[in-house]
Amino acid sequence: MTESGPVGLAVARHDAALAALASGRLDRARSLGASAVDTAIAAFGPDSPDVANVILTCADIEEAAGDFVAAQALAERAAAIAQPLAHTCDPALMSLWVDIEVACARILLTLGSFELANARLATALSISRRILGADDPAVLSIHNMRGVTAKYRGHFDAAATHYEHVRAVLDIEPVVDKQALAVLLHNLGGLAHARGRVVEGLVHARRGLELRIAAVGSDHPDVACDLTAIGALHHDSGDPTAAVSCYRRALRIFEKSLGAEHYEVGMTCANLAVSTAATDPVEARRLYERALRILRSALGAGHPDVALVQHNLAVLLAGEGDVDAAQDLLDQAELALATGVASEHPRRLELQATLKELALQRNKQ
Repeated sequence: MTESGPVGLAVARHDAALAALASGRLDRARSLGASAVDTAIAAFGPDSPDVANVILTCADIEEAAGDFVAAQALAERAAAIAQPLAHTCDPALMSLWVDIEVACARILLTLGSFELANARLATALSISRRILGADDPAVLSIHNMRGVTAKYRGHFDAAATHYEHVRAVLDIEPVVDKQALAVLLHNLGGLAHARGRVVEGLVHARRGLELRIAAVGSDHPDVACDLTAIGALHHDSGDPTAAVSCYRRALRIFEKSLGAEHYEVGMTCANLAVSTAATDPVEARRLYERALRILRSALGAGHPDVALVQHNLAVLLAGEGDVDAAQDLLDQAELALATGVASEHPRRLELQATLKELALQRNKQ
């Protein structure tokens, strides 16, 4: 039986917001989500898990739109309402609590708070195991995000352990959830790339792309994310032409679906700049500068991803003889990484090597 009255209206508006989000109509989704929150509060009361669930959808909408500050505020609001669910014996309510905690951790990770994200996920895994099985989708989502977090922290073996837990459940023929397996394969490709295993990474990433297209179509932003990952693998395999092709295809999808100022557009411009620097340094510099403008706005000036773009642009400028501008960018990048990335992480080690090379270049002038 279909609900009527305030409850039915709240459910209908929430469903409409979810549908708008799924179709990429983010402005419409945002409007519907805000209305759904108000209606849900009227129908269920301000402390209801149903309200927390609707607010989580609003956080997902802001995250998809690239407004991570707004997404974090909404996710934490949902977490505050859902906090009592950490003690529930109802699997459905525990799954909701996990979904909210994973969203909070994912946004923390995006904003560069790696240790906070890891701690939150570890707590969620410990609590959820009390009533959820090891193969429960909510538990798998924690393992997947812990794998991502471990990779960003430079803990590659730990990341592999979490991913293999997920793979043992999802990577079984016939594949039941193509989208979930595509997410895992994307992450396995990223881990292999971080370890320098480019061929292995391409195998995972290409298989993930095929599954993703089968699940969501060829013009979805998730497909573009896979293309950027494949582009990076091609670049490091010594095939910049293939890399540029992947990046340009991804950039077209992102700009069309998310807009020209979106976070993903900035990240893709940064990657495209890396692969064009050797053949077209003027275009590469334009792309780096566009990426920095977008990413500083989306993430803040002290974010590790901003630091990476600054590092790469500094290398380009140093190659053109602009040592002072390169030094300034490297100093900014060093400060950002020092506050959020472990000293042994590859990004910090690469930055230190570049600083030494620049010092030698300056001494020769």
